[in-house]
Amino acid sequence: MVMRYWLRVDRDIQGPYTIEELSAQGAQDSTLVCPEGLPRDRHENWLPLRKAKEPPRFYVRVDSQVHGPLTGAELDRLGGFCGDTLVCPERRDHRERWNWAAAKTFAALAPGEVAASVAPASRAAVATPKGILLREFVAAAQCFWNNPIVPVAAGMAALILGLLLWLQFSFRPRVQQTYLRVHTSLDLASLAVLQARHHRQTGVYADDLESLIRDSGDPGLPAKMAKDLDMSTLLVRGNASRFVLEANSLDENRTLIRFEVPAPIARMEKTTAVSQHKASAGTP
Repeated sequence: MVMRYWLRVDRDIQGPYTIEELSAQGAQDSTLVCPEGLPRDRHENWLPLRKAKEPPRFYVRVDSQVHGPLTGAELDRLGGFCGDTLVCPERRDHRERWNWAAAKTFAALAPGEVAASVAPASRAAVATPKGILLREFVAAAQCFWNNPIVPVAAGMAALILGLLLWLQFSFRPRVQQTYLRVHTSLDLASLAVLQARHHRQTGVYADDLESLIRDSGDPGLPAKMAKDLDMSTLLVRGNASRFVLEANSLDENRTLIRFEVPAPIARMEKTTAVSQHKASAGTP
């Protein structure tokens, strides 16, 4: 098939014409022409006639590799080339996916110009729909990666992901330890609420855990607290005016959490001893 070109005369577009017809009409080597099959509304598709007289050259993608630019004869000698092989005209940006099309869509690469109808085993394999889809996918991936914004965005995404992983592995143990200490404090706070209820009902604070469990009506309370604190270290002491609750959290440091209302237990014991001494001595 003979290659034909559109001719721009003033503001009109005429044609398409062959090279011989353009020369017969007096077209100069500097006259702009557009190859048939290319969009005529795009400036980059118009070229001087002297360039049109040269054999058109194309980039070609074979086995995920871009070769060229090559003429039709050179493409025919390239292994794995056929009518369904993706090519890109030399004047187009071969890094853009939409500039690629099957070779058979270009008049300069028709079977009469290029021996695309030759069907060795390797060419037949390339022409299969699966092979075409694979080439389309690879072309799209390469064009996507060639976008200058993509490497920057990928680098930022990798940086953010690395930061998140670092935060995950660096702070998660600390968060877990803090979680255990906080929940141990909440468990003791719930026992303090039960102590207040016990005091309103009996006039004294409970001196053992069993009394508080009976008041709560929840037999499973010790099992719930055992997830956060060491039950073997749980201390419940109280009298008519004061109580103390303490236990070791299950964090790695076995942190001691202590509730004293309204004064430290040592002071409570000292005050009780002084009161007993005064009572025995008859001092008011």
